[in-house]
Amino acid sequence: MKKFPHKLKENKTTQLPRRLFFIDTETYGIKGESADLEYHKLRLGVCCCVRYEKGKWREKWLTFRDNDTLFDFIENNVHSKERAFIFAHNFHFDWAVIDGFNQLKKRGWNITKWIIDSQVFIIKARKDNRSLVFLDSGNIIKTKLEKLGEVLGIEKLKVDFDTVDDKELEIYCKRDVEILKEFILKWIEFIKIHDLGSFKLTLASQSFTAFRHRFMKHEIFVHARDDVIALERMSYRGGRSEAFFIGEIKGKKFYLLDVNSMYPYVMKEKKYPIKLISVLDDVSIDKLRLILKHYLCVAHVRVKIDEPAIGVKRDKLIFPVGEFDCVLTTDELKYLLKTNSILKVYRVAIYEGEYIFRDYVDYFYNLKRKYKEEGNKVFYQITKLFLNSLYGKFGQRNESFKVVGEYDGDYNFAIKYYDSEEKKWYYDVYLDGKIYRKEGYYEAFDSFVAVASHVTAYARMYLWRLMKIAGLDNVYYVDTDSLLVNEEGFKRLKDYINDYELGKLKLEFETDYICIRGVKDYNFKFKNRIKGIKENAIKIDDNTYIQKQFLKTRSLLNEKISGVAVVKNVTKKLKRKYDKGIVTESGRVIPFPLPQAP
Repeated sequence: MKKFPHKLKENKTTQLPRRLFFIDTETYGIKGESADLEYHKLRLGVCCCVRYEKGKWREKWLTFRDNDTLFDFIENNVHSKERAFIFAHNFHFDWAVIDGFNQLKKRGWNITKWIIDSQVFIIKARKDNRSLVFLDSGNIIKTKLEKLGEVLGIEKLKVDFDTVDDKELEIYCKRDVEILKEFILKWIEFIKIHDLGSFKLTLASQSFTAFRHRFMKHEIFVHARDDVIALERMSYRGGRSEAFFIGEIKGKKFYLLDVNSMYPYVMKEKKYPIKLISVLDDVSIDKLRLILKHYLCVAHVRVKIDEPAIGVKRDKLIFPVGEFDCVLTTDELKYLLKTNSILKVYRVAIYEGEYIFRDYVDYFYNLKRKYKEEGNKVFYQITKLFLNSLYGKFGQRNESFKVVGEYDGDYNFAIKYYDSEEKKWYYDVYLDGKIYRKEGYYEAFDSFVAVASHVTAYARMYLWRLMKIAGLDNVYYVDTDSLLVNEEGFKRLKDYINDYELGKLKLEFETDYICIRGVKDYNFKFKNRIKGIKENAIKIDDNTYIQKQFLKTRSLLNEKISGVAVVKNVTKKLKRKYDKGIVTESGRVIPFPLPQAP
């Protein structure tokens, strides 16, 4: 949909699913062409069909050993003018195993929409007046099925896949489907109980719908100025993740502190843009100061700072010192004006602002506390999802594909190629008889990037203020909403510690051992993490691991593989060179100075 200026619409309807299917498959492995490659084909699967009828969910169960049986079951249980939602946990794997694309094609189902990437799996298909919507549960919650089972009070079973017989494997598979089914039905129940609008296909969309359905008390005007959107995009940066010490320390006390619901806190406490009212060029510092007394801003400025307060993108997010250009939002601008650190204002976008998220955050945070006190683990988990997923929808960009032709054949694949005449790379997806060409990304129709960029900037600045209170020399590591501090830092932050109050700090644990190797790469005695390395990875040496990797749907299309899931053994080599600051001989990290010498 082409973006044009509009007022964000309220949502007034409520439509919930009445027909759902839940699928899980178990496979057997076939050795591939190399020792690191394994193909997985269907051994058996379980599907549960549920239909909402006369106030309750009615179930039908199927065990299948071939894909035709599964799709016969689905087709026979989707009636005229009906839309069915079909869920799996990690549908990238199951979709390959059930040969989804080819099954739909040979049965005459037309794919009407697909969104398939590392974060989202949505495939819509239509035949006559019936429609199917295939959804990954990861669209809603990204966690292991075992952890979902713990939340629901349903234990995930364990089997030895090398020795298990089909009877025991069917019981194991059915339990996985039960866990998936119970969570999705609880999700739908939560939406209904709390009047959160119609069922949506992703967590972010559901949160956005809930906001527009019952919490949007102010008019929000979405603009469509490309130059301003580009400015807002430059201001939109993520959370602050940094190490301030690289190395190992034993025998001293350290404390890991988390901010209680960091993003919901700044969403509640701060104003956010509701309307673009002006764009000015070459503004004086005094005029910017005056504007910020009454309005919110996104501004392209030149700054000179001697403390690492502001994040800028240089391949990754860094927090330098020195003189440099950057695009900042309201809170960052106000902070730098207090220290006379802004040298020049190239351009400023000016917005009316309001407390647009207060009702939303209050409602779900109070629910979160209520469900925790009641011991309702699943609804408690769902409230956390709603609290943390709304703001990102305001910054949404979508991958753009355009149909550029058709092709004959029953195969599906993707190809990336270079056109030497046009001197341009192309990525084409051949799917269901149509050729889709990637055209880049486009702004979502209802996106208002300044809102999202204000949220993340407020959060970074709140973390920075906590770091200053602790004393920068007492901070050893930060990650978005948490700080690792020594005993002196902990003492300075004690007045901010409250396990329950929104925006206050909660002590996660204390430890007498830390080993920090880099961002998201550390051992805090009670918490060991290496980004990109799975828990079951095989360690070869300190910097080398081997782990299994399942190829997702887009990768299978790229490899022209269908009808099987593919598992590769991948060797991960960690460089472990810290590149977000300068590591001194003592292990302390100091910020990069800008501008840097070429």
